[in-house]
Amino acid sequence: MSPIGRRRLIQALAAVASPLPSRAWAVTGAQPVAISYQRSSAVMLALQTNPDLATRFNAAMAHIGLVPHWYQFTHFQDAMISDSIQIQGDSADAVPIFAQAANAPLTYLAQESPSPAAEALIVHATDGIDAIAGLRGKRVAVARGSGCHYLLVRVLRDAGLAPGDVHIAFLEPPQASAAFAQKSVDGWAIWDPFLAVTQARMPVRVLCDGHGVTDYYRFYMIDNTFAAAHPQAAGVMYTTLREASDWLRAHPDDGARLLSPVWGNMPQEIVRTIIGRRSLRVEAITLAALTAQQRIADEFTRLGLVAGRVDISRMPVWRAP
Repeated sequence: MSPIGRRRLIQALAAVASPLPSRAWAVTGAQPVAISYQRSSAVMLALQTNPDLATRFNAAMAHIGLVPHWYQFTHFQDAMISDSIQIQGDSADAVPIFAQAANAPLTYLAQESPSPAAEALIVHATDGIDAIAGLRGKRVAVARGSGCHYLLVRVLRDAGLAPGDVHIAFLEPPQASAAFAQKSVDGWAIWDPFLAVTQARMPVRVLCDGHGVTDYYRFYMIDNTFAAAHPQAAGVMYTTLREASDWLRAHPDDGARLLSPVWGNMPQEIVRTIIGRRSLRVEAITLAALTAQQRIADEFTRLGLVAGRVDISRMPVWRAP
């Protein structure tokens, strides 16, 4: 399928779950701006659910003639490639790489500083596996093309193992969660909130997290055409994301109370664990983050997950004027 055909298919599938606005923002008058997020988008959810933050954000957008519309995506890569979304975020580190490989017209807007403890490789605490080398011949679940896929390949290599030395089961988190609970897999490379939920439900051993291996940045992006048509929008989004980030880090208990019902009435102590492991610090894009992205992209090329080399430096970076 051609890139254009694939994009149209993705837009059609996304529209089934959540109808998206057309490019109505290209006309005069009050214009809707479509903002994507996912269930793990803690800062964006705080911005939506905290009444004071939401009121200020909506007022700031209205001041420049825009009306925010929020759309939750389960498969966030679909949102990244869809040209019906104007502001993208926040996505985990691997997702923008596939968006760039698909030539999505996006600009890096902001990042969350590293949260390496928010993803980990776990095993059952009772299985006697206490080192990465102990995974030889074992079955390990991971979402294909995720940041945890990169984590798994890296730690296996550091332990002297090739990917073929373990049986990698490519499973999305809901399926991997069930397989791990049933002991159909011996290990699981996974991120929060699935990591924290699993740790609360059963005895697990963390063989490693991202420290020293992968930084686990999260990124916010903006559509290039939209950014050119509405140059003030990026600044408003960046400023209000910083405000939501500051509030959430300063009020983790209040944040847990707000996010618990949004996350399916997840127990607040688990939400608090997730908040505690995420930096939740929104900041300008750094060279260190882009360098980390390039390492993941190069690994994905070696694994055949993307065709050819993805040059991270080709995606524009927004800077405050």
